[in-house]
Amino acid sequence: MSARETVDRYRALAQRDPDAWLPELARSLNDEAIALLGAGRKTEALAASREAVDAHRALSQRSPEAFLPGLAMSVHNMGNALRELGRRGEARSAAREAAGLYGTLVRERPEAFGLHLASSLTALNATLDEGLGRAEALGLVEEGIGLIWPCFERAPQESSAAMTMLFELALDLSDALRRAPSAALLARGKAFRRLMGR
Repeated sequence: MSARETVDRYRALAQRDPDAWLPELARSLNDEAIALLGAGRKTEALAASREAVDAHRALSQRSPEAFLPGLAMSVHNMGNALRELGRRGEARSAAREAAGLYGTLVRERPEAFGLHLASSLTALNATLDEGLGRAEALGLVEEGIGLIWPCFERAPQESSAAMTMLFELALDLSDALRRAPSAALLARGKAFRRLMGR
């Protein structure tokens, strides 16, 4: 069954019984959006991701704990589609929202969502024009490092990929802003290398 056929099937079921089938429709729309973007069908990917966002917003209002991760992913996917279409302002807004949602999730489960937060912040950085919003992005990255750090200290290997991405992004943003990395970032970078045996 194709992604479109799966979406159509769950859409019909969700129309009859949304409580039972809207979660499956939202998930299938996310899958379709990713597949369409990978195939270069950007406009269709954006349409699918927008519908996924709408479905996940409705679900997360009903049960945030269960559906906030899906909302964060669908907003992230929508931002990717917008960026591919050259709609940088809208992509930036979506990336900011996704980063905020993943920041909320990281506070509860850093080991599960740290890499997603790093990816969303990397996507945000890709939407920024020269100098525009980079200071804000750097602040978000440093906050992300702080959120994941306790988990990293407990089990370095579990969060190493996320921490590597965030440190590299923080240094790139510092360079773009022509400012030296903060003392806190340098200290954590040194501790990161020590814990990773580098």
